[in-house]
Amino acid sequence: MEQRPKIAVTCCNDGSPQKAHPFFSIRCCSVSVVRRLGGVPFLVPPIFCEESLEVLYQLADAVLIPGGADLSPAHYGGEAHPSMEEHDSERDLVELYLARRALADKKPLLGICRGMQVINVAAGGTIVPDLPENQRANHWPKQEGLSDFGWNELAHDLEIDSDSLLASLLKTTSIRTNSLHHQCVGRLGSGLRITARTSDGVPEAIEGVDGSGVLLGIQSHPETICDNIVPAWDSCFSWLIQAGGEWRRAQS
Repeated sequence: MEQRPKIAVTCCNDGSPQKAHPFFSIRCCSVSVVRRLGGVPFLVPPIFCEESLEVLYQLADAVLIPGGADLSPAHYGGEAHPSMEEHDSERDLVELYLARRALADKKPLLGICRGMQVINVAAGGTIVPDLPENQRANHWPKQEGLSDFGWNELAHDLEIDSDSLLASLLKTTSIRTNSLHHQCVGRLGSGLRITARTSDGVPEAIEGVDGSGVLLGIQSHPETICDNIVPAWDSCFSWLIQAGGEWRRAQS
């Protein structure tokens, strides 16, 4: 029986008050969707040790970088902004390492929200530190006094390029999605192109200009709505798993 593709999934340092015994964390849906669709997910801890990280990278047939807190602007020559969250320096280094290795090897790579921004920075691009006020409400539903982000709330439509990998996966050039970000891709990194936007012009997907179909960044959070709200988003994770299997076979 053919081995199921192994998908490396990064996680973060948990912001728990139990500082004496900290732990790592990840939203379960980021892992369960990979398992549900036939992949074998394994977690990569946010500890930057190049030797250990390379071992984990070599085990992976594909890489998934999920959402999370803001990437430090030090990695793209930016400046701190009052809206930025506390940075997870170890996670930054781990994910940038994995993204750069995957880009160099053309190993299948999927970035979600923060993960899309990590890919752009890994390719030499920048991040807009905070969306302008006239765009923010449409993309960042977390308001003062509210405890819930509303992960399942469909916030806006995406306008998707018809010749893109994303359009071929979703089988449409327009789809409804959620939105939980206050930053976005700024200057594009080398070898990337924007393939989806919102009506107010915010980049919502990136892919490689070479058309190889092994790279996808998505600014929304499809992992939280693909199970029963907008099932079409399943296709992005199925693609990653299938592409990972194809990549492994090509190496043998």
